[in-house]
Amino acid sequence: MGSWIPMYRFSLALFVSLLSTAQLAAEPGFGTSIGPDGDMLQYSCIPSEAGVRCEFVQILMSAMADESDLAQELSNIDAMLEQISEEFAAGDEMGDTCNLLMSLVPLIEQLRLGNREEAEALASQIGVESGNENDIEAMWTDFLEMDHREFEDSSNVMTALVDLCAGVTRGRVEALIRAQHQQRSQTCRPFINSWEAEFSRVSENLWAITRDEPYGECAVVRLDRFICDDEHSSLCSFISEKRVLNPDGEILGGLVGNCSQLDQRELVYDWRDRIHYLPCDRVDF
Repeated sequence: MGSWIPMYRFSLALFVSLLSTAQLAAEPGFGTSIGPDGDMLQYSCIPSEAGVRCEFVQILMSAMADESDLAQELSNIDAMLEQISEEFAAGDEMGDTCNLLMSLVPLIEQLRLGNREEAEALASQIGVESGNENDIEAMWTDFLEMDHREFEDSSNVMTALVDLCAGVTRGRVEALIRAQHQQRSQTCRPFINSWEAEFSRVSENLWAITRDEPYGECAVVRLDRFICDDEHSSLCSFISEKRVLNPDGEILGGLVGNCSQLDQRELVYDWRDRIHYLPCDRVDF
């Protein structure tokens, strides 16, 4: 009886020691998380000489247009007004296009009201009368495949075009620009990035990227790191951050932009479950 208690205490102490060591040895392994802009990041890490070597796959959801694009387009409204006026004055092609667009207005209205059979009958009639049966059939199929948000945006662009057909004015050109921008700003395109990096342990819960040498024409320094949870040390958040040491440099000789435009925010990819809002209503592959 007396010999059993010391052995029990020794076993308990050994268990606590092993548990502590296991927690300290915990490292980034495999995870999926969502960033602040709705983009997804997946990583997979294995032990390496420096600490861990990780492979990353990132899917960025980027809207096709933002407020700066709208401002740029509106700044060119006079040139666009002149171009559209010249196209209308050039011949009958724009007139035929306008006649076709105006004939579609009742069809769109029936679809808005949910009267699919009436809209389908109108589509067939318009196709026969215009001699563009194949084009109208393709457009009709596109309409049916749209959800209500995409249909509203598309019909708003078409309505703006119909108004423009009634007479080219600055206000109608601006309405068309805004309708087209609304459609693009709610549409995202995915961009996929993949890369590898090594990380070394800095403290019990912190792993920092080992590469600290500037690279590229922008002299970028990566400050990426993993911060693992205090209680669940195998669950880690990834923080992406970089510093641009040459903001006056140009990306691809200025074709893409200059280095000062690179994102230098601290982007946290959290492992915790939470609701994320995407910057768009739909994705265009």
